[in-house]
Amino acid sequence: MKGLLTAPLRSGVYEMVDDIALRDRLRRAGWHVGLVDLRDPRQAVAEIGVELGFPDYYGKNLDALIDSLGDIERPTALLVHVPTELGHYGQAMLEVLTDRAESVREVPFALVRLPGTPSS
Repeated sequence: MKGLLTAPLRSGVYEMVDDIALRDRLRRAGWHVGLVDLRDPRQAVAEIGVELGFPDYYGKNLDALIDSLGDIERPTALLVHVPTELGHYGQAMLEVLTDRAESVREVPFALVRLPGTPSS
């Protein structure tokens, strides 16, 4: 996938199947990688801050997510397990992440959608 696994890195929304080596392949390509599960979107919005290294004052809500995504300083890929059914808050969060991934910015942000739930 050009732009995701090969240089130059590009923002975008990608659909992939999760496998054990995916995170390592993305890191080798130059991405800072985070992983969240949207089954509990209110928990996921907090986990995104941890996974992407947002500052301690990150507010753990959608407004704070929008602000913090705009402050990313290194190429970042967020792998998101997207359940079949997604409530209003989860859908809103997915829209925020998609908007950021589809915007043209100097620092790339990739949203990698992983269908289903994570394997344990």
